[in-house]
Amino acid sequence: MKKKGFTLIELLAVIIILAVIALITTVVVLGIIKDTRRSSFSASKKNIEKAAQLYYSRNSENIGFDNGVAYVELGTLMNEGYLDKDIENLLTKEKMDPSSKVLIYKKNGKLSFALQMYDEAYLNWYKEEMIKAVRDMKLNKSELPKEIGLEELMDSMKVSELRLPTKLEDRCVGYVEAKEENNEVKYESYVDCLTSSSSFASHYVSYGGKYLDWFLDVKETSDGGYIAVGQSNSEVITKYGTGNNGKYDAIIVKFAQNGEVEWSRNFGGSNDDVFNAVVEGPNGYVAVGKTTSNDIDLAELYKGGNSDALIVAYDKQGNVTYERSYGAATGTNGGEEFNDIIVDGNNYVIVGSINAQNKDGDLEGSGLLGNRSSAIILKLDFNFNQQWRSFFTGTFSENFKRIIKTEGNNYIVVGSSSSFDYDMTGLSYDNTYSDTDAIIIEYNKDGNLVSKNSLKGSKNDIFFDVVEVDDGYVIVGHTASADGDFTGLNKADNAYLDAIIVKYDKSFNVVWKKVFGGSEIDEFTSISKVNNSEVLVVGYSQSSDMDMQGISKTTDGYRNGLIIKYNVNNGNIIQKKTFGGSNSEVFNSIIKTKNNYYIVAGSSYSNNIDLKNFNKGHQDAVLVKYDSNLNLKKDLQEQVVLIDKIKDIKVNYGTKLNLKYNNIYTTNDPTKDLGNWCTSIHAYTEDENTSNYYYWCLEPFNPDDKKTLTDKEVNSGLRFYEGEHEYSISRPISNSENWLALNVYASGSTGNAAFSNLKLKFNDGYVGHITDAVNKGYIEPLVIVTSVVDSTRPAYLLPSVIDIINENGDTGIGSFPHLRLLFKPKKSEFKSLILISSVDSKNQDGIAITEFRNFDISITPTN
Repeated sequence: MKKKGFTLIELLAVIIILAVIALITTVVVLGIIKDTRRSSFSASKKNIEKAAQLYYSRNSENIGFDNGVAYVELGTLMNEGYLDKDIENLLTKEKMDPSSKVLIYKKNGKLSFALQMYDEAYLNWYKEEMIKAVRDMKLNKSELPKEIGLEELMDSMKVSELRLPTKLEDRCVGYVEAKEENNEVKYESYVDCLTSSSSFASHYVSYGGKYLDWFLDVKETSDGGYIAVGQSNSEVITKYGTGNNGKYDAIIVKFAQNGEVEWSRNFGGSNDDVFNAVVEGPNGYVAVGKTTSNDIDLAELYKGGNSDALIVAYDKQGNVTYERSYGAATGTNGGEEFNDIIVDGNNYVIVGSINAQNKDGDLEGSGLLGNRSSAIILKLDFNFNQQWRSFFTGTFSENFKRIIKTEGNNYIVVGSSSSFDYDMTGLSYDNTYSDTDAIIIEYNKDGNLVSKNSLKGSKNDIFFDVVEVDDGYVIVGHTASADGDFTGLNKADNAYLDAIIVKYDKSFNVVWKKVFGGSEIDEFTSISKVNNSEVLVVGYSQSSDMDMQGISKTTDGYRNGLIIKYNVNNGNIIQKKTFGGSNSEVFNSIIKTKNNYYIVAGSSYSNNIDLKNFNKGHQDAVLVKYDSNLNLKKDLQEQVVLIDKIKDIKVNYGTKLNLKYNNIYTTNDPTKDLGNWCTSIHAYTEDENTSNYYYWCLEPFNPDDKKTLTDKEVNSGLRFYEGEHEYSISRPISNSENWLALNVYASGSTGNAAFSNLKLKFNDGYVGHITDAVNKGYIEPLVIVTSVVDSTRPAYLLPSVIDIINENGDTGIGSFPHLRLLFKPKKSEFKSLILISSVDSKNQDGIAITEFRNFDISITPTN
């Protein structure tokens, strides 16, 4: 048989096969070379560190330590003959830089030595070392996903020490994230030792300073970025150069599409100011909110009363182009606040609430009928000239929270009312001024009321946001009711808030209504339409049971950010996920972007799980990115900014708490130590009528650290009754030595009241008044006692409030007063209080018993 050679096709096939083999071989060989180079570098690094150790043993008297660390340069080791002058960096095949250093530090009682390099090649090698260290930990899949921080790896000596001898914000930071994908454990590492402007790919971006920062609203901008607004009490906002004017400033931040901050601004005076919403106009951005300040940015703008509504316009570079306050010039039964703004043609439409008590200032000639707060809808042209305004009012309080324009060119607004008359006739739960009913209102393009409806029970119900779908509207909010329109819906029937979602048809008939939550507080704050069949809802939950079973990332009442997809046709949940770490997260706003992703605005206290360990302060403002399937999208750039935390607490009594935030409050230097922490709008003066305001500053930074210890008969907790009665806690205390707050609240509904013969009862059977409890070691000797009123009613103070600490002590009669006490148990767990009241409490007045976690108080001056 004659031999046959290769055909052209066969020959090409052979060539391709050989090429593939060569390519695979090349990749394998390159991998081997890479691994060999890295292992060779590891050996070289150890030799350099041994040379430094030998040098130190002979020259220790010439090496000075600063805060326990010292350095020796490679150049010194070369010149002294401990290293070859031509020593090579085996990662780059270049000569080692003589200015590179070896760190000398004490670890576990002995000196250690670590080569310090910060170039890209070294950091890439170091990241592999971090992954190797975590892989060697042999994590169980049940632990995943898990993040191990650089500090933890260094402290356990699983990787070499890495730090810069410079400013705190320039130190090295990093982590390894281990997660399961396709039944395999995948590792991702990050480390950065460059500058505070360093960033890493992330599904979120955070913004803030040392203290408390949060976003309340976000919008996509015409250039593809985002504009976010909220509030901050940080004195300095990280590296952005903005700072705090007073207690709480309004903030506005412009982000690029990748999450990098393009500019940020604070706006406010020496009191509290906030931006609640923002919109892009023809020449920039317009933010609305409220102010209680009359100086700095608000000089000559503030009209008076408790607060003014606020409008501030910015150009696209962040310069203020227009500013004004809006409201009555007098009055104390409420204030003015704008909650939302939209663009409609060549106009802005704004909603909120105004003080209906006094018809002066901007409200002169309004013809308002109420005497507290009325809801307002206001149309302005692009030059901020008023086109029209309409009010929704009852005798008590109304508030519009959100507005949308319908496909029929009308406006839908949602909010709440606590009235039963005037515009609320026939809509309230009963004919009393008490808790709020949720309301939905339609106005035409001229501001005339078209239709209205409510969703109501006997407790607080409110709508926060609304979207239009083909056949109606979907609205979200919260409810504390278990009766009326909420009969059979409440999750735990304990008066703690449940999140609610409701669908109405175009005639405001309820199509379906659902609640979400567990036995703690749950709330929906914002909604976005995916399509006419699906919506995304965001908010937060403190629960870990019922609807939150298995998805909660926290325990014991700390909030998770919530994002849930609902079926519009039947109200069924399609997907639900939480966001956050082991502390508290809140989602306040969600928007759909032009490329069909979703940006959520809110706040975070955590630095683990979904957050990295670069939290900028106590609470950071955050933007988080999702796709429509609720997957986090890692295409933002999170800035790495590390700052000093607040000073450590100093105590001169009792047991120091293990604090998360190093909170410090003292009673002897309020100017220095209370500073920005007071959430009250009142001044910190020290005369007899206003010194009681200090109490409102004496609480944890994180509201989730204020744990209610009773079920709720009323909003505050338990009702109180005439005569002597015992009021017991019914929820577990987290730590028996945490501070406890007792708040006995009587409003105008209850009227004049006096309290006497207060005694504390403990689990071991002891019962005694406060002075005796101090003397017998049941509580710490520092006790805070105050009678709380606002600055317009100093005569309502309980005249002898301090006497309540004594046996048979009596506060005297006050006109709807507050009695507040803070004490810290020592010997036994607190069980109940015994108190004589001169009257029964009415409506929502009552007694709150609250545990303060991660908190302490000292009379020791702090520096």
